[in-house]
Amino acid sequence: MTRSEEDSLLIFDEHGGIKEIPISGERMVLTDEVVRRLAAAAANIKRIFHGRDQDIEWAYMKGQIYIVQSRPYIPGG
Repeated sequence: MTRSEEDSLLIFDEHGGIKEIPISGERMVLTDEVVRRLAAAAANIKRIFHGRDQDIEWAYMKGQIYIVQSRPYIPGG
């Protein structure tokens, strides 16, 4: 199992925005089931964009995956 080395994470705030908070204690790791759901979402997004690779930003909260943004992937960009 691996864990992020980031010292902060982004969460939704009470006003509908996003805020950054420090990470402390145990760090959660995505389950295999969530990884499979993310992979399926990414495959569907790529299909929608006619097979073009995508740079996808996503969030996961309380069992729900949120796609925040998808744009064409640009190598080295």
